[in-house]
Amino acid sequence: MSRAGKVAIGMVSVAALLAALIGITWSDAGFLAHESARLGATAGVVPPAVTTCTPGVGSPHLVTLAPTAGGLPATGYRVTQELDADLPTDWIWVDGEIKGAQLTPLGDSRWPADQSTVGFGIDLPFLAGGSASGTTTIRAVGPGGWESAAITYAWSISASWGIVSSTCEPLGG
Repeated sequence: MSRAGKVAIGMVSVAALLAALIGITWSDAGFLAHESARLGATAGVVPPAVTTCTPGVGSPHLVTLAPTAGGLPATGYRVTQELDADLPTDWIWVDGEIKGAQLTPLGDSRWPADQSTVGFGIDLPFLAGGSASGTTTIRAVGPGGWESAAITYAWSISASWGIVSSTCEPLGG
């Protein structure tokens, strides 16, 4: 055996002895010199609903709901009703249905995309006096639950000796 062969066998023997002494085990390990990945994403916007609010006297206020062209499609609407203060005694927030309009409850409610009109109203005794006011906020809901910017209406209902008046006006610009 040549001198180089003896040196090589000696080096392997020393390496094996050191490995055994310090607890190194041999394995079939590998690695990549280069990794890469690609990620694509797209974004869209849920546009606000096209809405109107029509005050009612002797009938509910009516809010129209319609999708806006462009952007992500609306899969539904979220309508939030809030009172500025407690209702006067004997005044009752009405929910359910009246005169063909589905009525929104106080707080949040969700409506399907094909719902074109919702209403809200307060039942008050004849010759009642007092007033109530609040806000109605509408958001279009898109795929994945994403929501549009809010559209908010301020409304009021007042009564005195059987004469009732009401308003419903958009807030902001």
